[in-house]
Amino acid sequence: MKRFFNAILTLSLLAFVGCGELVENFADYVNGTLTPGGKYRVGDYYSVNGKKGVVFWVDETGKHGKIVSLTESSSRLAWSSDANVQERLIGADDKNNGANNMAKVKQISGWESKYPAFKWCADLGEGWYLPAINELGLFTLDISVNDAVNKTLSSKGTKLANLGDYHSYWSSTEYNEPYSSGEFCAMYVGMSDGGTYANPKSNYTYVRAVAAF
Repeated sequence: MKRFFNAILTLSLLAFVGCGELVENFADYVNGTLTPGGKYRVGDYYSVNGKKGVVFWVDETGKHGKIVSLTESSSRLAWSSDANVQERLIGADDKNNGANNMAKVKQISGWESKYPAFKWCADLGEGWYLPAINELGLFTLDISVNDAVNKTLSSKGTKLANLGDYHSYWSSTEYNEPYSSGEFCAMYVGMSDGGTYANPKSNYTYVRAVAAF
């Protein structure tokens, strides 16, 4: 766990609009095979009690970690479709654990119709959530992790976008400064240049869900 949070500290220094790429390498976590002792490694296929995904992070025990969903949204989705929500912050500011941001969203009355990106994740079942920016960065921007995850996803008939692809993914993390229009933003990863940016919540971007095990 300590190694993970050291990595997260590095990720938290990512720059936004027009700046900074992810440079931390998480190759130490990457292997892609399940050991005889039942320990998971990055790239392993996970299927327990109906929850299926690919491991993108594990703790020191190899028994606990996080998975990314086998599928992504078939079309781009808004972070929020409610104009009242777009013009304020809701406290979804966790950069490391999207489950906390998901909990903030679920406290809002009628959230299912106001937060399409979050709703898509929740519809996958219990425990799925929209990843925080550092979770998202780990499986999209780190080449070794992205490659390990994509190798397994490809065997299941799907894949994450690669660096250089014209593609982007929402995170669940809000950005604390408003856009020029006065609308508040949320953070996303742009795969075309490997940057992390902030966009108005009304913009449309693709979604992948994550879950802890």
